[in-house]
Amino acid sequence: MSKAVWRNLGLALSAVAALAAAEQMPQIGISVSTPIVTLPPRSGGRFVELPAVAFEFTLQPECPARSQPSSLLLSIADTRMSLRASDLMAEPVAPVTLEVPAGQIAPVAATEFCEANGHDSKPDGQAVLVLRDTLTAHASLRCSDNGAEKIAYFSKPLNVTIQCELPPDDDAGTIGDE
Repeated sequence: MSKAVWRNLGLALSAVAALAAAEQMPQIGISVSTPIVTLPPRSGGRFVELPAVAFEFTLQPECPARSQPSSLLLSIADTRMSLRASDLMAEPVAPVTLEVPAGQIAPVAATEFCEANGHDSKPDGQAVLVLRDTLTAHASLRCSDNGAEKIAYFSKPLNVTIQCELPPDDDAGTIGDE
C-alpha cells in the first residue's frame, strides 16, 4: 500500500474514533462480593458440585446527558432480575442479590480440596480455595431520552470461595477428663 492509502486509512479511523467518543453510551459500575460456600469433606474426585450461590451486587447506572435509566437487566446463567426506572433512581442502587440455583452451576475442578481420608477426622488437601471465573454476570442498561433509546451490554466474571467444613477440634477434651 502507498503512503497516501495508509494516511487516508489513518484519517478514516481517527474520524470513526472521534464519532464514537462523541456518541456517549450508557455505563454501569458493577461491584460484586465474592460469596463463601462451605462444603463437607468429599470422597475425592476432580470436580466439586456447588450448592446454590448468592451474589450481592452494587450497581451504578450512568446514562448520557439528558437521558435517564429506564431499565436494567442482570443475569447469571438462567437466573435473571429486571430493575425498572423507579428502582434505578437511587445512586448507587442499593445492593441487589441474585441467587443462582445449584442446577445452573456446572461442576468445577477442585483437585485435592477437602478430601475425606478415612483414617482421621481432619480432611486432606486445601481447606480454602478461590474458584476464579466460576460464572459470568451479564447486564444491560437501557437509557431513554424523549423516545430515543440507547442500550449497552456489560459482562463481569464472578469468583466463588469454597471452604472445607472442618469437624470440631477433638483435642480439646471435656471437663473432668484426666
